[in-house]
Amino acid sequence: MSENYEDIIDHPRHVSNTRKNMSNYDRAAQFAPFAALSGYEEEIREQEKFVFERIMLSEDEINELNDVLNYLKRNDRVVIEYYDGYDYRTSDDIFQNYDVIRKELRCKNRKYRLYDLKSIRIKE
Repeated sequence: MSENYEDIIDHPRHVSNTRKNMSNYDRAAQFAPFAALSGYEEEIREQEKFVFERIMLSEDEINELNDVLNYLKRNDRVVIEYYDGYDYRTSDDIFQNYDVIRKELRCKNRKYRLYDLKSIRIKE
């Protein structure tokens, strides 16, 4: 066998009688990188986030939170401090209602689990 492919270099290229020529776009797609574990990189990045522990509220803080919940009226503007699973965040929102069964505070932009709330302040 020749090292420079001299035995096949002058042969004509095979052309199929039954199939159309592949477009350059489709041909290039064969050589595109393949991610066998799609979403794996995102999961790794998610695990790298630093997580703050949830603060357990004292009885006084719980009572204060309950007082504010009882005082809230529909469409009140509120500032809510809540735990999002990683850290405490503050959000301005508009109160809609409080679901006692699901223990959720429903606002215009999102729902907040009662367990995640740290404080609620009514904006005047």
